[in-house]
Amino acid sequence: MVPPLLRSCSAHEEKSMKGKSAKLLDSHAVLSLVYDEPGSERVENLIRSAEKGELRLIISAINLGECYYSI
Repeated sequence: MVPPLLRSCSAHEEKSMKGKSAKLLDSHAVLSLVYDEPGSERVENLIRSAEKGELRLIISAINLGECYYSI
């Protein structure tokens, strides 16, 4: 199963997300969370906000690949 933050949005979800702010994550932000480095608290808070539907989190395929390769 693909984690909800890493999958594509359905048409219904896309409509409900219109007008919400979006944050772009890079590999450094994600890896700081994985390795519990400085700044990981902020990334964790962003993920919690996204899970509540308060904002959108976006990561490019390149950055996602960097995370995969690094882990």
